[in-house]
This record gives sequence, structure tokens and C-alpha cells, in this order.
Amino acid sequence: MKTPLASLRLQAESLQEELPNHHENKLIHRLLKDSVRIESQMNRAMYLASLTRSEILYIEKTNVRSVFLSVGEDFPELKIDLSHLEDVFVPADRKALESIFKNLAENSLKHGKANVLKVISKKQISNQILITITDNGTGFDGKYKNLGIPFQKHGSTSGTGIGLYIIKKLMNKMNGSMQIVPQNSGFRVDLILPEEPVR
Repeated sequence: MKTPLASLRLQAESLQEELPNHHENKLIHRLLKDSVRIESQMNRAMYLASLTRSEILYIEKTNVRSVFLSVGEDFPELKIDLSHLEDVFVPADRKALESIFKNLAENSLKHGKANVLKVISKKQISNQILITITDNGTGFDGKYKNLGIPFQKHGSTSGTGIGLYIIKKLMNKMNGSMQIVPQNSGFRVDLILPEEPVR
């Protein structure tokens, strides 16, 4: 599946360069956008399948700021504000954290039409770190209790719920938790991770 999709995307990109007609370009742009969306959903579904196989995570001392800086390079159209993020370390799988942050950034851009993602960290009691992630997007108009349930209809968006479900599963695997906090505007997710490895 991945090879035909990649081939389709490359051919569409070539056609876009060769066809100057505005109407034709518009159709090709839509084809490109749809192929990227399908590829993204397929990657998430494959990742979801790997989680159900109880894939073992590599837990190590991880710098949260460095992971966000790395993820931010993949989203140049999104300003990631780390001015209130302390230099905190958590016991986590770096790739899992990257996947979590990428899913949140994609949701903010695609479904919330946001252009700013703000990250705040705060030490909690019981040796826990609270990482609050908010955006300035359109927010969510559906039922919050359905968020994170795969393949449920989520308000007026076209989301499948896989992204948030993956986040929830990964947080649980790292002895953490995810909470979606209702907002009047924008979208907020609280991630809670232990400050020290759980023994």
C-alpha cells in the first residue's frame, strides 16, 4: 500500500509542475492533499496495530524540550511556544513522545486550523510532571467523551480518533496519562508523566 501511494504522490507532484493551467493545478493539489491524508491515516493505523501487539518501549531519561524542538522542525507553519516549558526530564520512550507531539501538532493544524501551539510544564505533587499543550485554533464542537475513541464521529471534523487513541495508549505504556480539558476557545491536552522512573 505504501509504495503505490508514494508513487501516486510523486506523479501528482510532477504533473503540478508541468501543468500551468490554474483549474488543472487545483485538481492536482486536491489529489496531492488526499494522498498525503490517506498515507497519514495508514501510518497511524499501522502504528495502532503495533501497539496492540504490546510493542516494548525503550524508557530512558528524556528531555521534553529537545523533543518538542525536534518535532517543531516538521511543522514550519505552526509556531511552537516553549517559553513556559521548563528544562524537564521524564522517563519516556523518545520515539513515543515524538509520536505524541506530532499527533497533537497535526490535530491543531488540520482540525483546529491553529497557527500557535503553547507548551507549559509544571511539577506536581507525587513526583509528577504536568505538560499542558494548548492551541489557538477553532476548538472542538463535539462530545468530549468520544474523543480518543477510534473511528467515532468527532463533531464537524473529519478526524478518525486514531491519533488521540494512540496518544492515550502510549501515555499509559509510559506510566502516564492524558486528559482533554474542555475550553471555550482552542484545544487543550494535559499530559502527566512521572518525574522519576516507576520501579
